[in-house]
Amino acid sequence: MTVLAIHPDHLRVAADFMSSFPGGFTPVGLDKARSDVRFSHSAASEAGSVVTIPIRGLIVPTNDPPTSVFGFAFTGTKYIEQAVATADADPDVEKIILEVDSPGGLVTGVLEAAAAIRRAETPVEARAEYMMASAAYWIAAEADEIVVSESSLIGSIGAMAVIKSMRRMAENAGVDVYVAAWPSGKSINSVMSPLTDEARKEVDEEVRREAESFFASVAQARGLEVAAVRNLNARVFKGREAVEKGLADVAAEDRREQMTKKIEAAAPPEDMVAKADLENAVAAARAEAAAAERARIAAILDCTEAEGRQSLARHLAMSTAMTPEEARGILEKAPKDQPKAVVEKDRASGEFDKAMAAQHGAPLSQDPLDGQDEPTAADELLATARNVSPHLAV
Repeated sequence: MTVLAIHPDHLRVAADFMSSFPGGFTPVGLDKARSDVRFSHSAASEAGSVVTIPIRGLIVPTNDPPTSVFGFAFTGTKYIEQAVATADADPDVEKIILEVDSPGGLVTGVLEAAAAIRRAETPVEARAEYMMASAAYWIAAEADEIVVSESSLIGSIGAMAVIKSMRRMAENAGVDVYVAAWPSGKSINSVMSPLTDEARKEVDEEVRREAESFFASVAQARGLEVAAVRNLNARVFKGREAVEKGLADVAAEDRREQMTKKIEAAAPPEDMVAKADLENAVAAARAEAAAAERARIAAILDCTEAEGRQSLARHLAMSTAMTPEEARGILEKAPKDQPKAVVEKDRASGEFDKAMAAQHGAPLSQDPLDGQDEPTAADELLATARNVSPHLAV
């Protein structure tokens, strides 16, 4: 039985993910998956005295950095633990930033990753890119500061597990099943054992233990009462509401306002600096920022990797804040645009969608079994980009 700390909407995604590995979700299965052409990852990056550690997709007990394979994204708890410890041991690093976009995942390994953050002497800031839920929040709660945006989803503090028995299916198919185990508890989680009251009770108790451990960890890290955390009832809160509940420290929008006020407060009195000079300085700063933004956009749109991928290049340049280097990495791995006539012809026959799905798999946020309408070609293209880079907002 696998206990999960995951947002309920992503439970089926987690199940599909773990069942997609050749040989199962084991070290052997993972090694086999690494040879897949869709396997890609991005590790921690350093800019000056700040180290940024991305945490994307499902949380799993491996040492893999944010990785995309079979159309799913995941991050290993061992990687998080090691990346934080390495950055903390570097005397030149003044700050560690955790960039989180994860619905949670497996409980195994989460306590160790959280402990690494708690032990760090270097200040740690956790930023919710979009979702910081369940196991991902369990880890991020240990940061010195949690920053959210207006649309960030925070919380889902709790645990769950799913057990199933295939015994009746086997019997209906005319297959006799006998499970030999000693003591009897050894076979409780076997899929060929009946779902007895004893089995249900054991699962309930284990899930309750993990949930209570989760409540206690968050309460201690965030300075809250355990009962208050428990009474949140695993709800998910947006941006400022998460701040009000004590699950986060500041909204990014409020932080920018605070920084502006600090800058204004630190400015010399008007009797020392002419108002015209101050206005000129502000105008120059704005012009410099605008020039830098134009240069960033031009670098993405005019790069070699953008040739044949103009639609994606325009989206990366105009709708995200990623650097030209990050954009080139996405564009390089993305398929090229097809002529409109070819796309429309393929769309009519359904071949385009089938080809896209066969090459790239389903994105993390899409449940392949939920019966929704077929994704458009643009959706598939942007999903590919998001699997390659955590910074793409789609």
